[in-house]
Amino acid sequence: MGSLDDRVRLQKFIHLLQAHGVYLGYDFSWYTRGPYCSGLAKDGFILEGKHDDAEGAQQAAGRFDNALVRARLDKFAEFVKGRERDLPFLEAAAHCTTCTPRSWASTPRKP
Repeated sequence: MGSLDDRVRLQKFIHLLQAHGVYLGYDFSWYTRGPYCSGLAKDGFILEGKHDDAEGAQQAAGRFDNALVRARLDKFAEFVKGRERDLPFLEAAAHCTTCTPRSWASTPRKP
């Protein structure tokens, strides 16, 4: 979360993870560099310890401590393998999922 690229990368990772069928409770809207969620931005700062919100920190951490998330992370990891820091790739992939969100997920997004 230290740089703009880090924050954009977090947004794209979570957007793409949700597009792969792991809904973490973040709803995205269109922004300058593609899909963006202000709640995710806040959670990122909470998890990094740069925002003082103890209750929010527990809720944010809980979103990532989920059996469904762990089970599907392997599929997502294979999709981004070798391109984890490739911001143009992540942005392009996120843009594509916004145009055709259901085509990327093999299962429903929301439980």
